[in-house]
Amino acid sequence: MEKFEFNGDWEIKLNIQKFIQSNSNWGENQKDQTIQEFISLKIVDKKTLNPDPIEEQLNSIEYLIDNQDEVLKSLCKAFDKINKKYGEYCGEHDWYPENITINELGSIFYVSEISIFLEHKEGKSYMQFSGEYKGDYEHGLIVVLHNNKLIGFNQMGEDVYSEIFSDLGEERDKFRNFNIKHQDFGKNQVHQPIPKYGKHKPWQLDATEEHLENLIRAKKDKEFIREFAKSNLDINFRFPFVDRSLVEIAVSHNNINVINYLMENGALASNSLIKCTYRDSFNRDTINCLINNGISIDTITYQDMTPLGLEVKNLIWYIGSLANYKDGDSRIDSAYKEIEKSKERIQFYVELGANPKQIDIDGNDYKSILLKHYNQEQLKKHKAYLELKKIISQSKPRSKWKFWKN
Repeated sequence: MEKFEFNGDWEIKLNIQKFIQSNSNWGENQKDQTIQEFISLKIVDKKTLNPDPIEEQLNSIEYLIDNQDEVLKSLCKAFDKINKKYGEYCGEHDWYPENITINELGSIFYVSEISIFLEHKEGKSYMQFSGEYKGDYEHGLIVVLHNNKLIGFNQMGEDVYSEIFSDLGEERDKFRNFNIKHQDFGKNQVHQPIPKYGKHKPWQLDATEEHLENLIRAKKDKEFIREFAKSNLDINFRFPFVDRSLVEIAVSHNNINVINYLMENGALASNSLIKCTYRDSFNRDTINCLINNGISIDTITYQDMTPLGLEVKNLIWYIGSLANYKDGDSRIDSAYKEIEKSKERIQFYVELGANPKQIDIDGNDYKSILLKHYNQEQLKKHKAYLELKKIISQSKPRSKWKFWKN
């Protein structure tokens, strides 16, 4: 049996060739056999300061590496059952083969991640396989095995812990009791890396992120600065759970003082503009703060457009929506309110220096965007050009750039 060497990383890319070969049969991958994407391995970490995975997790990883054919055969057997279940859901049975083989598995299920759980019995942990699934393209699938036995399955984003605990029998109580006893372990503090490896455990980073975010949300700015300094984290460190930095967290909570502090100390915030310009998250003070700290109001954000470009699309959509309502429809008032909001935002962006002649990633101006996304007859009917030209020409930017005189 090959020995798996743990180095302090709880999430790694695993070169397990049999699984990679299986994935090569998925969809477009069949056309490009050079695709060799490693499989993500996630070891679920116990909420303790123990630096290493438990023995049962290591046993399962070693078994997975050394017995790839057996594990894949177990997945094939599992999908004989899973496919029939999903076939019953959608009333179709012609998209999957009967008695699926290893060579056919990859055309049904693309394994993107394998999780090694803390829950275990008989010397091995439960293993969860997550990925895309032909029976449910929208949600994907998770499949849990133990010793090559199917324990349960569900769509991604859900779990199968009820099935795991059922399989554990009376042993389930020790796992539940541990979780209950340790649920507050390490809360309300920043955590230092584990000395043995010089790295954090995932739960430590989650706890640190939660603690710092709580301080940002509560506007406890001085305490945040002290705690951040104590953490020794890089100012642009991205917390892995939802892939965000501290300045992005501060922007999402409109904490101007913390945004200023972080950016003055080197935080990069170009990805943050979308968090305070898009729909219900719009906040003038936060936008002004970012602009004053050097972020361009013409930064490309959602849908490959600048904030001005997105608001131009929103304005014309709401103007066009009026044609769908009859007199007396309560939605008309709502549409007019949204139109006024869009007008105000467009004026605000132009006053900040937004360039109406270049509002998307391809360099289109606001007129070109209208033609690109809307029916020309509808634009004429609702006088969209005139409406926008009037708004933009009346809004003079704070900068010296004088496009409105052209």
